[in-house]
Amino acid sequence: MLDSQTDIKNVRMNAGEQLAALGSVTELRTQNPLPFYEKAHFFLRAQNTKVQTAIGVKSVDGKILKFTIHYPNEEESEAVYPAMLKILQEITIN
Repeated sequence: MLDSQTDIKNVRMNAGEQLAALGSVTELRTQNPLPFYEKAHFFLRAQNTKVQTAIGVKSVDGKILKFTIHYPNEEESEAVYPAMLKILQEITIN
């Protein structure tokens, strides 16, 4: 959970730098058919031959959360990642 005064631009820049060590950084559209991405501040992704990592910031129940998702860069992950996002969509903060 990030402080409400956190500068999202700095978090995005740091996430990009972290991911650049892994590979080419791409931004995932927040206008995405997967509901987890809706209204996110940003989601960045990078990969190498072994692993993929996504870092994103999204508001949930009025709190700002930073998500870092690591998963193997294998064919089997194609089904795992959308399922994981569906589970994360259910997060609530009280």
